[in-house]
Amino acid sequence: MSLRSKLLRHPKPIHQFNDLESIKWVATNKPDWLLDNYKIRKSAETPILEKHLRLINIEPFFLSDSMFNGIHGGRHAYRVAINATFLMQSQFSLRKEEKEAVIISCLLHDCRRKNDNADIDHGKRASKWLLRQNNILPKHLHAYINPIVLSISSHNDSYGTILKLKDYKKYKAFVDTLKTADGLDRYRFPRSDWWFSDNFVKLKPDKKLKSIAFDLSVLSEAIYLETKDNKKSVMTALDILKNKKGPHLRALR
Repeated sequence: MSLRSKLLRHPKPIHQFNDLESIKWVATNKPDWLLDNYKIRKSAETPILEKHLRLINIEPFFLSDSMFNGIHGGRHAYRVAINATFLMQSQFSLRKEEKEAVIISCLLHDCRRKNDNADIDHGKRASKWLLRQNNILPKHLHAYINPIVLSISSHNDSYGTILKLKDYKKYKAFVDTLKTADGLDRYRFPRSDWWFSDNFVKLKPDKKLKSIAFDLSVLSEAIYLETKDNKKSVMTALDILKNKKGPHLRALR
């Protein structure tokens, strides 16, 4: 049974894995208003992203192989970090170390999930876990532990809750970037009623970024079925979208 069929039923599976039928459904139902042609430009944020994807192995931080390889696992974390990188190109004037801290937040935000269903406490669980893992953060980012922890702990909360947090205004750029970047990867689900909506975020991405997020999700999910390599599938997909060529582009049609 395809993931789409499973997600339309109750109860939904505890662990969720994409499949070709479900990925093709997503690709076929790409909203007409999203762009097919756009240019992805290299920016000052690109080396920062590549550095942390290269240096930090997030797989051991997940609670199980099922979680790392599933719908909320490694591919999702890498795509959220990429979405955040694009958001930071134009939305905020952040210092290099602050941008690094945002990317770390993206990579770790779902790593302590117990399942692929609601698991409403997973953000708070991950933030508490991180506070006990001082060796994970590079030393020069220890000063940013508070915004990292706040953004991770609140990323799955509604803004009705987030706006009441004592330090939200202080760390708004961190919280808003992770929450929007996370939401942009909802195109991986083979249910259009679960896809990204501006109604749930304060930081509004433009049409181009939504289009990139959609294509990156579909393409990397398709490539993963062949490679079984979370990081490689996402980075290969990004490279294909940058160069607008590659045999896997048929997954978008």
